Amino acid sequence: MEFLKDILEIIVALLTITNLISGFFLKKAHDEIRQLKIDLKQDSHDYLKQTVKANRGSVANNGDHVNIINQGSEHDA
Repeated sequence: MEFLKDILEIIVALLTITNLISGFFLKKAHDEIRQLKIDLKQDSHDYLKQTVKANRGSVANNGDHVNIINQGSEHDA
């Protein structure tokens, strides 16, 4: 009976260690995802700012990036 108790204690210790290690990597992944979301938000904001600046006015300057929306053609029907 003492032998089974020792084995259970070893299993509990191994599970605790595994839990701590997985918690560490989970936190690391969570922090990385949070940073990627911040970077994506900033990149999107910069892109929109650049596009709005390029589209401001009726005529864009040569070399400005302007988003062109495909209106389709007669062949699309």
